[in-house]
Amino acid sequence: MELEDRIGALLGDSVRELPVPVAVIVAEAGRQGRRRRSRRRAAQLAGATLATAAVVWTGAAIDLHRAPAAPAAADVVGENVLGTLADLLPSGASLREVVTPPETHGLTVRYDDGRSPVTLTVDLAPGPGCTDCTRTRLGDGTTETSERLADGVRVRAHHPDGSEVELTVRPAEGALPLWQQVAASPRWSVSWPVH
Repeated sequence: MELEDRIGALLGDSVRELPVPVAVIVAEAGRQGRRRRSRRRAAQLAGATLATAAVVWTGAAIDLHRAPAAPAAADVVGENVLGTLADLLPSGASLREVVTPPETHGLTVRYDDGRSPVTLTVDLAPGPGCTDCTRTRLGDGTTETSERLADGVRVRAHHPDGSEVELTVRPAEGALPLWQQVAASPRWSVSWPVH
């Protein structure tokens, strides 16, 4: 035991005789560890930033060579129909709540002339004709049919070039001549993608 006590006393004396106290050594080691850790984190952050920038740059370079996507046919048809409809209707009226359902060839819109707001559906590829309707042959060869519905009116125009337009108006009180005039317009004879 005496040997162990002497070795312990020697070690204790050697620590006491150090030029720098142990607490200072431990504090410096902690500071160096924190400094290394922060440098490592900064390097990781810089690497991640560079990798992200490279991916973004590569993606942008690939998109530069790609042609812009064409608008969907329903969007083109809806925009054309809305523009034509706005031109054909009396000024001062408003068209709002425009809906261009996918896989259709027209649109549905709220039309308000300040007297009686209506829901108007325009279809450039209407289904089968009506059986109980009024037919009129116009001077330019357009055949127009008008059909009374329980809650409105449906006006369909078959133009000489083969184009068709169908307007369904709900409710339609006393405005049939306006809708017949709109449907019969030669402006609907324009060729639009309605496939």
